[in-house]
Amino acid sequence: MSQARLRIGFIPLADAAALIVAADKGFIANEDLDVELVREVSWSNVRDKLNIGLFDAAHLLAPVAIASSLGIGHVKVPILAPFGLGVNGNAITVSPALYAAIAAVAEGNVVDPMATARALALPCRRMLPKHVKAYRDEKRKARGPEAANHLLKCLRQVFAAGIESELCDSNPAAAVKKVKSTSDGHHSWTPEEVTQFEARHPVGTKARLAMALLLFTAQRRSDVVEYARHQMRPGFMTWGGQRITVNFLHFKQRKNEGRKPVMMELPIIPPLQEIIDASPTGTATFLETDKYGEPFSVKGFGNWFRKRCDEAGLPHCSAHGLRKAGATRAAERGASERQLMAIFGWSTAKMAAHYTRSADRKRLAHDAAQLLLPAQEQNEKRPHLEPGAGATTNVRARSGG
Repeated sequence: MSQARLRIGFIPLADAAALIVAADKGFIANEDLDVELVREVSWSNVRDKLNIGLFDAAHLLAPVAIASSLGIGHVKVPILAPFGLGVNGNAITVSPALYAAIAAVAEGNVVDPMATARALALPCRRMLPKHVKAYRDEKRKARGPEAANHLLKCLRQVFAAGIESELCDSNPAAAVKKVKSTSDGHHSWTPEEVTQFEARHPVGTKARLAMALLLFTAQRRSDVVEYARHQMRPGFMTWGGQRITVNFLHFKQRKNEGRKPVMMELPIIPPLQEIIDASPTGTATFLETDKYGEPFSVKGFGNWFRKRCDEAGLPHCSAHGLRKAGATRAAERGASERQLMAIFGWSTAKMAAHYTRSADRKRLAHDAAQLLLPAQEQNEKRPHLEPGAGATTNVRARSGG
């Protein structure tokens, strides 16, 4: 009997166990089926490959199947969900002491989510800004200012949800200020560092392809690991004063995709296309692991790229630093806030304004440098300046970046 090969996509989570065990224990073979299980790194990847026919079936979030069938957030493609692999058994783990406190005041069975939520809301109602501040300071001492501010952000959201659900009356976290941080975060690559990396990893290597994808699309590593040929669509752009045909990447940014999804459509500019064409690429995604030939996880890609930076003598550089370098470069070349928002997928102008202000300060400083020279009479001969010592009135200094 001839067998049709079925490709089934999955995410390595507990509720994919039924598929994995069926393949490992021979249950699939007993049914005279030929099945290939394909490990993926994101639900959007699974959805897209299922929609265009690269997968015959898939381990998928139930809401994604519904949204795809209704055309919400993506193209409308009917999906049939014949059975459930799991019952969404996610849970919030609490300490024994907190559980005892919840059980003591719960009205009803503690296995009822709403009964537990109402019981948990009772001690939360007694929280004051001073309690949140103490929690924030404890986190700052243990993990640093960024971790403390992230905690504060999460607490604000939790209490806001509690107010919306009428489980609490106020948001004590809203009255607590963020911790000031002197850190600028990830190091932004300089042009010299980019050149140094390129010298160590020439065109044709996976490392150079990874850098080009990060630098020339200016996206986060969570998006870059999912780049694939099925996301490419032809289109037109102006390049060097001419209208040319290029491919565009169509994808949804992973960050906040469940809360505030941002759909992106970015051109693959000619230099990037040349590197893609000259590089080894995977079948599922452009970038795949060396050992298993599978798409990278976000953390795995970050660790792998970290090693490539170390090989180039750049231990202080990272994948995210290339995104910052792209934003800095675009702003210094005159990109507007709206243009930066379109390129980087920012939903507000806050981050874009940060980069444009920095670029404006740099330009103004360059233009004003000549004003530091002493005033001179019109017919007075200027003293000779050594190269780099100053600027004449008809020369503007330019950024090397």
